[in-house]
Amino acid sequence: VYCKDYKIINHNQGNTIIKWAKNTNENLKNRILSSNISQRNANLAISLLLGDKSKLDLDIKNSFSVTGIAHILCVSGLHIGLILAFIQLITKFICLFGLRFYYFRQILLVIIAWVIALIIGCTPSALRVALMFTIFTLSKNLPIQPNPLNTLYCTAFLLLIADPLLLFDISFQLSFLAVLGILICVPIIDKFLLKYKTKSYFKPIIQNITVSFSAQAFTAPIIIYKFKTFPILFLLTNIIVIPFLGLILISIILLVVFADIGFLNYVLSFVVEIELTCLTSIAKFIAILTKAISI
Repeated sequence: VYCKDYKIINHNQGNTIIKWAKNTNENLKNRILSSNISQRNANLAISLLLGDKSKLDLDIKNSFSVTGIAHILCVSGLHIGLILAFIQLITKFICLFGLRFYYFRQILLVIIAWVIALIIGCTPSALRVALMFTIFTLSKNLPIQPNPLNTLYCTAFLLLIADPLLLFDISFQLSFLAVLGILICVPIIDKFLLKYKTKSYFKPIIQNITVSFSAQAFTAPIIIYKFKTFPILFLLTNIIVIPFLGLILISIILLVVFADIGFLNYVLSFVVEIELTCLTSIAKFIAILTKAISI
């Protein structure tokens, strides 16, 4: 259905929650830009934390795309999951005060998940995480043990009821296929690996490889079809980058929180500058390596 003619009857009378979310998003961007980090890295920080790639340098976009870590430039389930894991860790002490506080913490985490989704613009991947986390949290408190696959299917069903055209959105397709791949493949690979004893310090690396491979296996057909390319060194890049992404996100969040305090602003800006410069250098090096192998 196409509208041939329309008339604007009012301004600034939209949804109050959406308006608040957009204003908050802009305020967070301004706090990052007003810090002591360089403009180039400030734009990268905004992309990592808020998912806005509009001012990101083209060479950084290309490097991240070629190396298979372009997904970290969009606020995905990984980002929100890391942020929620950090909040869960710092609020763990609340559960010590009794069952009521345990439920209060669960409700607080659900609210935070939706607030994050609103602030970054309600992207399909953000909505998936917020809704899936809500369903999983609610079902976890029921007598029946929740099934992760059913939770994922229920999340997709509810989102498609709200907006059926999401089915044709590339972000929706990649987001759900990646999680589907992780939920199906990771348990199978873990059972296979149980036959072999591995050192404890190798387990995080193996787990990272397993998750990255599972997600890429299910999203590869769409990536190849849509973008006519495939990152051949995605495992290497993800092994190096993903473990440090949580640390980078926490550093950026702390920078946003303490941007008004001179000394802390200086220290955190210095830390974030180093982290983002290292991240960009790694991406560029592996991009050069990937092109060399392709040739």
